[in-house]
Amino acid sequence: MSDWTVGTLKKYVEALFAERDARYNQRFTDSETATRAALAAAEKAVAKAETASERRFEAVNEFRQTLSDQAATFITRTEAVAIMDRNTERIQELADRINKGEGHTAGNVETRSERRLDAGQVVAYVGLALLLVSVLIAAIALH
Repeated sequence: MSDWTVGTLKKYVEALFAERDARYNQRFTDSETATRAALAAAEKAVAKAETASERRFEAVNEFRQTLSDQAATFITRTEAVAIMDRNTERIQELADRINKGEGHTAGNVETRSERRLDAGQVVAYVGLALLLVSVLIAAIALH
């Protein structure tokens, strides 16, 4: 027969329960440690992601502000067309004056021995030069 008695069976079952309790307690402790470590890592990752998002949004907002500032300083299409139309009219007026001046000068050349510019021609040429400079400045500003 066997050496098992109710007392030895009780001790055996108690030892078995104690061993299993110790094993379950160790598993619980290990699980709790792993969970805490995972939560800490997740918190660090979330903090880094939030910081990166904030920086990205700051950069986007700076870019938007730059675009807004830039758009505020640009000339509108309507204004540019108006300036170009006005300059075209002035150029045409100056061209008409030059044409008239050339006709007048051609007549004077036949009657004069030396060619001199009169005050009207000087004003026309100076005006033409100023107009051309303003057209160039307007064209550069549009680009």
